[in-house]
Amino acid sequence: MKIIQYLTELPENKEDDPGTKKLGTCKTKPKNQDGQLFNVESHSDKQLRHFKFLSVSFMSQLLSSQSFVKKIVEYEEAEELQELEQRLLEEVLHYINTVASSVEGNVDKPTAKFWRVLLSKCYDMLDKVNALLPTETFIPVIGGLMMNQLPSVRRKAMDLLNNKVQQRTKWQKSQILQLLQLVPELIAIVKCRRKEEEEEQAINRQTALFSLKLLCKGFGTENPAPFVPVLKTAIDLISSEKEEKNVMGSALLCIAEVTCTLKAQAIPQLPRLMPALLKTLKSKKELVSNEIYLLSAVTALLKVAETLPHFLSPYLLECLLQVVHLEKIVAEFGPSSQISVRVAALKTILATRLAPRILLPAVTKCYSEVLHTRKNCLGPLMNILNEHIAGMEKEHLISHQPELTAFFMKVLDFRTEHAEDDLEEVGKIEAYIIDCLISMVMKLSEASFRPLFFKLFDWSKTEATLRDRLLTFHRIADRIADKLKGLFTLFAGHLVKPFAETLNQVNISKT
Repeated sequence: MKIIQYLTELPENKEDDPGTKKLGTCKTKPKNQDGQLFNVESHSDKQLRHFKFLSVSFMSQLLSSQSFVKKIVEYEEAEELQELEQRLLEEVLHYINTVASSVEGNVDKPTAKFWRVLLSKCYDMLDKVNALLPTETFIPVIGGLMMNQLPSVRRKAMDLLNNKVQQRTKWQKSQILQLLQLVPELIAIVKCRRKEEEEEQAINRQTALFSLKLLCKGFGTENPAPFVPVLKTAIDLISSEKEEKNVMGSALLCIAEVTCTLKAQAIPQLPRLMPALLKTLKSKKELVSNEIYLLSAVTALLKVAETLPHFLSPYLLECLLQVVHLEKIVAEFGPSSQISVRVAALKTILATRLAPRILLPAVTKCYSEVLHTRKNCLGPLMNILNEHIAGMEKEHLISHQPELTAFFMKVLDFRTEHAEDDLEEVGKIEAYIIDCLISMVMKLSEASFRPLFFKLFDWSKTEATLRDRLLTFHRIADRIADKLKGLFTLFAGHLVKPFAETLNQVNISKT
């Protein structure tokens, strides 16, 4: 430990030594210089660097030697040993911080390689110290380091904790309880309410959120109570408009994990969580400019919808509006990207995990919302309804057929209502609507389909909008004929004469 303290006190280079500068004006020998372990004045820069490297190498070898490990195991004063181990870790982390600063300061100098190698040796020494600690000692030592005044020491302590939690699969009950005692301290780091300093580094807060996420994933299922405050804290973060975006991204991922783990115990937090989460998704400019932030927000909504789908009804309309808009945004990332995959999964959950009595009214309202402002979002909305209809049970389809029929009679007028728009775009959106209608048609019996077919036929003959509705009906008939094949002959006889009349009307050679 004293070797590390001594190394920390040594100057980075010989020129930085205050004793050397003093000798430039005064030729008297500095006090106690003969008793120094390494005389900076009488050695070169190269020898100074060599001394540092040998000292760290010696420490690393000593910490892993059998005789030293045996003495540690045989030491009887457990409390004193734990205190010494914590102090040793603190000194090592402090020295690593010093060397890391030297690496940054010498990146363009000939000594850059030396500092990188020394930093690697220091991390090797840290691993050796870490390996000496039994788990029962490791956890309280890490807890002590997390209260250290230096942000770099706190961050490295959390990194060590994260590595331990990720690497180890089996834990004793007493060890789990010890780990859960670290949760309040991690929450304090996230909240930045430390007495030692006014402002916690953003990266430390992100690391603390990651630690909480790992602890929840590993131990939250059997010990949910300590993680309810974690969810509340993360919601506070995403509710703040002034919060740093990387911290918010980590908070969103933490929310995803904690909600997934807490399940029903997260329900009381939904009235605060969902508005804050949906508000985050509305900030499209910020989301598009930061792909990780966008992915975090989508992941959070996906996990909430996946875990608590039956409690989303108060927020369903806003969820649909954001999801259909998101699909257009993430299209540029490609279908195989993580964001596209998760948006697709989110659409599937909304389409398959909600009852028709909840989803259908929300889809109708969503259609009315985007009809005139975001027509390009109608395709994704129809895809959600299409998937929902495809998965509906027969009795649900029968009971909701009047509602669905009324909806389709309304949306099939899309071409009529947008006759002045780009016809190619109108045709694409109409194709989504017809695909959705065909999904319902294919699940109906002949007795149920026949009145619907003739209702559509009569609808197409309305004089006021004859041309546009006829075109839409012809496209519907074409798709139905393609799907029903030979069975379509049951209805084809009613269409031959009106279709022939239409052909005569548009045949240029006859007009």
